[in-house]
Amino acid sequence: MPARFEPARLLGHGGMGAVFLAWDSKLSKHVAVKILTPELADDPVARERFAREAALAARLGGHPHIVTAYEAGEWEERPYAVFEHLPNGSIAERIPASQEDALRWLAQAADALDHAHAENVVHRDVKPANLLLDADENLCVADFGVSRLAGETALTAHGEVVGTEGYLAPEQLDGRGATAASDRFALGVVAYQLLTGRLPAAGRRRLAPAVEAVFDHALAEEPERRYPTTTAFVTALREALAADPAPTRRRLLPPRTTSGVRPPAAAPARHTQRTRLWRVGVAVLAALAVAAPATAGGVVLGRKLAGSQPPRPHLVPTRCALSQFGHDANLVVSGVGAIPFCRSQAESLSAQGDAWAYRAGTRLLAPDSGDPNGLGRICALARGRLTAAVYDDKGRRIGTDLCHTYAAAGWELRS
Repeated sequence: MPARFEPARLLGHGGMGAVFLAWDSKLSKHVAVKILTPELADDPVARERFAREAALAARLGGHPHIVTAYEAGEWEERPYAVFEHLPNGSIAERIPASQEDALRWLAQAADALDHAHAENVVHRDVKPANLLLDADENLCVADFGVSRLAGETALTAHGEVVGTEGYLAPEQLDGRGATAASDRFALGVVAYQLLTGRLPAAGRRRLAPAVEAVFDHALAEEPERRYPTTTAFVTALREALAADPAPTRRRLLPPRTTSGVRPPAAAPARHTQRTRLWRVGVAVLAALAVAAPATAGGVVLGRKLAGSQPPRPHLVPTRCALSQFGHDANLVVSGVGAIPFCRSQAESLSAQGDAWAYRAGTRLLAPDSGDPNGLGRICALARGRLTAAVYDDKGRRIGTDLCHTYAAAGWELRS
């Protein structure tokens, strides 16, 4: 790849190329560099799709939940594109997810897809592997390589199916082509998979009636019967789940071996209950023995047990942010001890001449530009039980200095 990139490691292979994690000396940050495979370097359709992915990502990349494309070019007659690096993988590695995470990620994906559809862009390959997570566990839609912009020349032969099996809408399977409704169908499949751990095609599980109705609507055979937007679908799913908080955990009873006759219960094994209680007791004592002591900033939960030593406190991660007065640089910190760390850093940075302040939560401030949505992540860091992300405006000077300062102090630079 071009000399300005210092390759770190191979992240993976896609349908058209390899993706590398690299340090970009121009942007002073880690990036994901995608390079077209040599086998496709002379294929005009592959080259056009590769260029289209970068162009569409750049067009839509101002959205907070769409991966940003920084540039595209050629190196040794092979096209390459430079994208924002998202360090926490994809949601494919988080299936099944908690209901809270699933709804949050689905809402973010819906926001991104509705934005793309408003720009007349159809993704055509919505699936968990293309829904990536940043350092703060927020979702970004990636891989617009097979996307279609309304009015553009088709790169797909008539009747050719583009997408991934299991997430294709009926109209894609029968060769009618993909529309925004096809993306909405695919997100419905992703939602079902996040909540149940399986694809709906592998056998629908028995969910609460209200939740079943939502999925029947989202996965309807006819595109016009589906929700008008992906956000409308996620809103309906959230409301249905609120009425039945744990619909995917309902127990399905096995069929009886003989109709109308209950199988005889097995004789209870001697000492089984005592043995299980003994094992549970040992496990609890072991957990208490190895529990970590409390640190400043951790929230302590627990109560004193009569006639015994109190259990070690449970440490709860907290979140905070600090920023400099009059400037747009923000440092967001998460983990056990985050708040006292932010407090101490605000004091240390202020002692160097500029006024800094910390706050609970992760809300970004932009007193200089006036638009927090215009802030971009400069780097992600980690040390011990803390993770951090630095945000800044287009100038990036203060944010870049913070990234280098913490990296030099021993923090792991993740992106």
